[in-house]
Amino acid sequence: MMLIFGLMLLLQTAACVEWNCSFNQSDPCYTALGDKLNLVMVRDASEYDLKLKKRIDNNKKVDQICRVKYSNKKECDLYNNRTEVTVINGTVLIKRVIRSDSGNYTLTLTDSDGRETSRDLQVIVEAPIGSVNVSIICSSSGVMRVSCSSEGDQLLYNWTLNGGPLMDGNSSIDLDEETDGNISCSVKNHVSHTQKTIRLQPCPGPDRFCSFNQSDSCYAAVGDKLNLLLVRDARDQELHLYKMLMDSRELEVFRIKNKEEKKHESIRNRSEFIFDNGTLIINRVIRADSGNYRLEFYHSDGSRTFKKHLLINIEAPIGSVEVTINCSSNQRSVFCSSDGDQLLYNWTLNGEILEQGPMNGNTTIQLNEGTDGDISCSVKNHFSHAQKTIRLKPCPGPVRFCSFNQTDPCYTALGDKLHLPMVLNAIEYDLKIRKKIYNTQDDPVCRVKQGRIKECDLNNNRTELTVINGTLIINRVIRADSGNYTLTLSHSDGTETSRDLQVIVEAPIGSVNVSIICSSSGVMRVSCSSEGDQLLYNWTLNGGPLMDGNSSIDLDERTDGDISCSVKNHVSHAQKTIRLKPCPVYVVSVVFVLVWCLQLMVLFGLLGTFHIYMRHTSGKKQEDQKVRMRRFRERHEHTAEDS
Repeated sequence: MMLIFGLMLLLQTAACVEWNCSFNQSDPCYTALGDKLNLVMVRDASEYDLKLKKRIDNNKKVDQICRVKYSNKKECDLYNNRTEVTVINGTVLIKRVIRSDSGNYTLTLTDSDGRETSRDLQVIVEAPIGSVNVSIICSSSGVMRVSCSSEGDQLLYNWTLNGGPLMDGNSSIDLDEETDGNISCSVKNHVSHTQKTIRLQPCPGPDRFCSFNQSDSCYAAVGDKLNLLLVRDARDQELHLYKMLMDSRELEVFRIKNKEEKKHESIRNRSEFIFDNGTLIINRVIRADSGNYRLEFYHSDGSRTFKKHLLINIEAPIGSVEVTINCSSNQRSVFCSSDGDQLLYNWTLNGEILEQGPMNGNTTIQLNEGTDGDISCSVKNHFSHAQKTIRLKPCPGPVRFCSFNQTDPCYTALGDKLHLPMVLNAIEYDLKIRKKIYNTQDDPVCRVKQGRIKECDLNNNRTELTVINGTLIINRVIRADSGNYTLTLSHSDGTETSRDLQVIVEAPIGSVNVSIICSSSGVMRVSCSSEGDQLLYNWTLNGGPLMDGNSSIDLDERTDGDISCSVKNHVSHAQKTIRLKPCPVYVVSVVFVLVWCLQLMVLFGLLGTFHIYMRHTSGKKQEDQKVRMRRFRERHEHTAEDS
């Protein structure tokens, strides 16, 4: 019993650390809670009267004071009722530090001549580091969060993985779920230091369930936990699980016989079999687990009862989706990419479906360069889904440069970026740019002072208009930017100079179309059309010039060769060449004429017959009328005679 008590006393004594501080030091005095502190005030206290004051609010009635004269405490309310605090030869000895010992202290030394000197010291008491605990949490998002915790004050954390540094300062760190190795958390403060190392193992993936009774394929994600139901109860079964290889060979992956299991090395260290429910569990499946599997059952006499097949597909899940934009001369390409297998892409623009379809790797969609809005790329496979939405903005056009020093107009294309230098050094001038519309004070004005826009109603809330080092920059020109501008420079002496510039914005040339019309008069008319402003046309036939200026040209119907239509304006140029062929000649055949004449003869014959028939019918009607009249008179005469 005495031996145990002695060991406990020895451990307690060894655990107590002694700290030494002095009023001569400029940095704070750190000491651990419960440790011993030696606080040196002066080397020889016999030469001074000492006054040690703990400053609370610099109030003499509140501040605690300890007076020492000739090395002995005379008055002390600093350490009332604390027997573990003593003063020995100018040193305050605190055998067991408590939290209230923290604070700002002032030491005043009074020598025999009555002269005083003062020294300050800040004492900071911290709880030492306790035991360090490291824990792991695996999330469904594929993140392994490692957390470190410990008791103590003002803790600083430091992480290492397999001896390599990771990140300092945080009590937790996020790692990839497949991270493996030894991770160490080191915790320290000003008075102690402790470390804990644990072995990391990859997080188990989400549970996936498949069965040899299912007719469709079994899909699982790389890293998932695959629960593969072989049989309802395997306690009295003999079964063999085979995997078909590419070279028509087969590999026995798993076997149960006489309640003993045998596993192939490919799954041995990451699988387990549950006899009660006949389920083979494969932790963290890999791509190599994909394949055609055959399950066979056997009687006790070795004869096979039946077999089943199952196709297992292991796919990488969707990673983060990236959407990028590439602007070309007349359109923009939007690219969507993501990690994963068997990816299906789906595009929407402002909520409307654009295009979808299977594609491995990257997929691209072409949009007009002026398209604006929110475009979303949705990527999915059999068990995961991710999406990325970005804001589309019109592509910046080519950069054009004009200057107020030029005398000819400034031509720029609609949608281009225009750099308009006003002066080489804008700091030397106050600048005023006015767009002349009414030639009155109501014209829009932009004022620039010391190279910065101070007031500007030219831009009308257009963020793409800026002034940088004396250059007016319009990131995307619109038609309203056309006009006559006056730049006024005000010098430091009050003098002013003005310069004028006409800006003309034109729509660039679109695609050129060439069409041909053949007329019956033997003329071939070739027409040229295109979008754009202020178009000028130029024609060549087989490399030779024809005529400039018109959008159409008349040629002989027998003309043959390559004809080119070139269209240009002040800001762009385009051309289209097509192959001419002579117009077809229309020949009237003899057969056609004979048939036409025969048709006329038949028509006239029918008309003559009809005419004769009508005359014959009309004469007969007149004859019948005469006979009826004659008979009527005869009856009338006989009647008169009888009477």
